[in-house]
Amino acid sequence: MYNYATILKYHVLEVHEANWKATRSTSALQPFKPRSEAADQRVEAIGGNLKTFRSGQVHRMALDVPIDDHYMGGIVNKYFGLETGPIYWGV
Repeated sequence: MYNYATILKYHVLEVHEANWKATRSTSALQPFKPRSEAADQRVEAIGGNLKTFRSGQVHRMALDVPIDDHYMGGIVNKYFGLETGPIYWGV
């Protein structure tokens, strides 16, 4: 799972820098690596200090679309066909 991004669902609590009206988001992240170790040769612009993802946690995240402009690796998406909105890349 090292070179895969996983789609996670988030409830949006607060928006800091966008005109966002959605109350939830589906975002692709690499949850099996600490954010400080997530950048590699394929995806260099990743930052943050989160060490693990756990259900119920609150995160402040920078998101961008379309995901294809940011990540070209494998994606694990257990919500495929269930979600119709965009998938954001967790920068």
